[in-house]
Amino acid sequence: MSKKDELLGEVLKRAKKSKKKPTLVLCEGWDDRGLRAAEFVVKEGIANIIILDIGNKVSGTGKKQGINTSLFEVIDIKDTKNPRTTRLKEELAEALFKAREKKGMNKEAAKILIEDENYFGCMMALTGKVDGVLGSLMRPTGDLMKPALQLLKKSFVNEVSVAYDPRKDRILFMSDGSLNISPTPEQLGEMAVNTAEVAKMFDYEPKVGMLSFSTKGSGGDTPETFAVREAIKKAEELAETQNQTLEIGGEYQFDAAVNPDAAKRKCPDDKLAGQINCVIFPNLTAANIFVHGMGQFSDMEFLFTVMCGMLKPVTILGRSMPYESVKSMFIVTAVEASENKN
Repeated sequence: MSKKDELLGEVLKRAKKSKKKPTLVLCEGWDDRGLRAAEFVVKEGIANIIILDIGNKVSGTGKKQGINTSLFEVIDIKDTKNPRTTRLKEELAEALFKAREKKGMNKEAAKILIEDENYFGCMMALTGKVDGVLGSLMRPTGDLMKPALQLLKKSFVNEVSVAYDPRKDRILFMSDGSLNISPTPEQLGEMAVNTAEVAKMFDYEPKVGMLSFSTKGSGGDTPETFAVREAIKKAEELAETQNQTLEIGGEYQFDAAVNPDAAKRKCPDDKLAGQINCVIFPNLTAANIFVHGMGQFSDMEFLFTVMCGMLKPVTILGRSMPYESVKSMFIVTAVEASENKN
């Protein structure tokens, strides 16, 4: 059995064994991938799903795909004739106003924003009506993350992408391909610690590598290499304050981090080099280009993501995400929601 099948199989088992059956909301409910994934988790008894709709699009997609949409609670947030929906919108708008009043929000602005499915879904999570939020199947990542960061942020937030390398039959945990544009050394250190925790969540022993265009000084002393070296110190300090041990190394070029042969040639005295399974990119440009290029020019497979630092799980599904990955992310979100202690 491949490492991919082992990981996804174990996640599915955890989801099915959970004592708590979470309720998740899908913000853009009329996408066929989302509806199919929702149908799967409901039929498997993994989670209850609330689907947000606009203009009765869900039923049309459901009919085309042969999906029984009566499996879900469907809320058409633009339906002005449904008293229950109207009451819910009023309640969520009032809660949004109170949550953002100190930031300059007024009641009229809150009423307008709650008409947006991403604000609606995040407010359902903030008010305890759902245990997790999924979105960004049809709209850009930022459209979901703006309300998520405004309303559900607990601490520093970074996304961890989990990918499978079939050539080496290995799992890689990578951060941050979606959110932090130019992270400081302190933020990179937090990314490293968070990514290690995600690896542990899935029973992997984290070996963290801080990536650069340089391996152990080969690129010279520049502001970029100094920042990565400082980030390693910050990660070690943070892990120590949390009474955790952290295996971390760098700065590494990607090949020196994950390829033992390259590591022997580039940094033979570094015992961690070549064994890295948690890779931390120095900025969003490097990470986002790699993550998107990975699927176009290699046989590596994107499996799912985990968002660190949120009060409740928020999952970016992605507009180009294949169905199997969307399904896996529904399952992982259910696991996160059922095990969430916030």
